[in-house]
Amino acid sequence: MQRVLWGRFGFQNLLFWLFVYLVVSPFMTTLPHSRYIFQFLLTLVLLFAVLAVHRKKGIMTLSVTLMALTLVFLWLGVLGVIRYSDQVSHLIMVLYLATLVYSFFRAILSATKVTSSLICATLCLYLIIGLLWGALFVLLEAAAPGSFSGGVLDHASSMADRLHSFVYFSFITLTTLGYGDITPQTQGAGALCQAEAIVGQFYIAVLVARFVSMYGMEMNRGNSDG
Repeated sequence: MQRVLWGRFGFQNLLFWLFVYLVVSPFMTTLPHSRYIFQFLLTLVLLFAVLAVHRKKGIMTLSVTLMALTLVFLWLGVLGVIRYSDQVSHLIMVLYLATLVYSFFRAILSATKVTSSLICATLCLYLIIGLLWGALFVLLEAAAPGSFSGGVLDHASSMADRLHSFVYFSFITLTTLGYGDITPQTQGAGALCQAEAIVGQFYIAVLVARFVSMYGMEMNRGNSDG
């Protein structure tokens, strides 16, 4: 279990920084150099995420490589060193987040006991899925401008602001809440939103069934031992 769910506090630390990035950082938009703060917090999320990856050599090597490339292009874009690096960094970020989703999901399914680390891993995976779709929405809008519309996007001037806006929209879609302040305008955008809503519903159904099954097996083992 410990080899799959990294250390004792791996997912707990990741969950903390995910919360800070997703919930706290949007309130920092009025601070000087806020985009550097956003990128720093995102950097911490990506760094702590790779520490929680399954220790299998191939997955770990791929995750570290994609993380390093993502961070390099993200910071080159923020500092204005390379033009168009934002789109490149988000493309690599999508690959990195997809690798994390695979690794975390594998870790959760391989667990045999419900623990605090497993619960944190489950929450982290849900939030990473939201980040993944947010990055996908950014890429789609960059490739096909006008795929989405809404007042929230009108105020997003930088790539970091657009990522925050689309991550917000991603979680609204993942939870099937649907405020309507950002809406898909093309069939491709609609299909991507539809896919995320389906994943969100299946995720809850599968994980709840998994936890109930594991808890039932623990109870049966306890009764047989007693």
